[in-house]
Amino acid sequence: MIVYLDSSALVKLAVEETGAARVRALVDKAAIAATSPISRAEVAAGPAKATRVGFLDQAGAADALGAFRALWPDLVPLQLTGPTLARAESLAWEHGLRGDEAVVAALREARVQRSAAIYREIATHVSLARCQDAAFGELTRLLRQWFPRD
Repeated sequence: MIVYLDSSALVKLAVEETGAARVRALVDKAAIAATSPISRAEVAAGPAKATRVGFLDQAGAADALGAFRALWPDLVPLQLTGPTLARAESLAWEHGLRGDEAVVAALREARVQRSAAIYREIATHVSLARCQDAAFGELTRLLRQWFPRD
């Protein structure tokens, strides 16, 4: 399963708040956790604001940012094109979708670009090391045997 995490979901992975356990469960089941590159700045802004308004002390904010920074290398930041973003905007407006829902819908509509670009990008970030499917493991072993890297 591939999950797309917006900044509010990513915060739940760094800070214990309502819904955090549910987001962690989704991420634990996912083969890939993807997000928008802008989420990195959006999530970092959260603990900073929480400190300014007195919700978190400086140490709590630093811990939250540290937890997020530790998580970032495991995420796949999706690079979205102008046309895909424009379509996502239209879908959000026309159908009352949240931003992440609109992006997923726009990607679904743009099947060729999605498989050609996004899956290639995801593949550069994903390891097969944790795959638990025995048949897939055997297929991978055979492919590596038949097509060794030079």
